[in-house]
Amino acid sequence: MLSMNKVETTIKSLCVHHDNRKFYIFNDDLPREWFQVMEKRLETLNSEIVNVQINSRILKGYRLPFEGLSYAPLFRYFIPKYVSEVRVLYLDSDIIVRKQIDELWDLDLTGISLVAVRDDFYTPIFNAGFLLINNDMWRAENVT
Repeated sequence: MLSMNKVETTIKSLCVHHDNRKFYIFNDDLPREWFQVMEKRLETLNSEIVNVQINSRILKGYRLPFEGLSYAPLFRYFIPKYVSEVRVLYLDSDIIVRKQIDELWDLDLTGISLVAVRDDFYTPIFNAGFLLINNDMWRAENVT
């Protein structure tokens, strides 16, 4: 279950530094009324919010890597199906943006499908909660 408070905090942290943004919120249970309230708030920043509801019917046929795991982490793989933009910044709802991120849009992603931040806290892996996605490449490679 996605927490509305966490999502709002992530959105606010990004809006402190930027306006003119489009937020796609992938979820399975957020109320429509919440999106209406957020839509009004974001209007003042020339920004918008899109409700992308993913339910178990859509996920039928996909197998979770571990038994008992929530299917919410799979939502990011549906980005090419629901987001038309060429470049997408995927943020988990527990991410706080502390500065401008304009430099991410200047990166050359030619031949690169994903840019991520290395996460050495537990093991040498990348942080799957902060991904810069070459969405055209994801679509071409049928990531979903």
